Amino acid sequence: MQYLCSCSNIEIYQDQVYDLLEPMPTVRQLRENMKNGVYVDGAIEETITTPEEAYTVLQRGTENRRVAETAMNHESSRSHSVFILYIRSKTKEGSQTVVRVKRMEYQGK
Repeated sequence: MQYLCSCSNIEIYQDQVYDLLEPMPTVRQLRENMKNGVYVDGAIEETITTPEEAYTVLQRGTENRRVAETAMNHESSRSHSVFILYIRSKTKEGSQTVVRVKRMEYQGK
C-alpha cells in the first residue's frame, strides 16, 4: 500500500472563496461532483510528508487571512478558514489499482 498526503487552505470572506496558499489570493468557485463531493475548483494542494510540513502550510494560510479590528476584538478575522488534509491510499487488488481518498477538515474562525 502506498500513501500520499496533501493539504490546502481556503478562506470564506464576504461570501467569496479564496485560496490562502496563492501569493495573491483570487476568488475560487465551489463545485460538486459524485467523485469529489464539494470542493474548491483550482485550489492549490501541497504534497506533505511530515506533520511539520502540514503545520507550515497551515501557518502560511493563517498569515494570508484577512484581519481587521472591530470594536469588540482587536484582531477579528472577519472570515472563516478551512484547512483540508487529504490522505490517499493506493493498493493493487488483483489486476486493478484501487485509490481511496479521505479528507479531514479543520474550520477556524
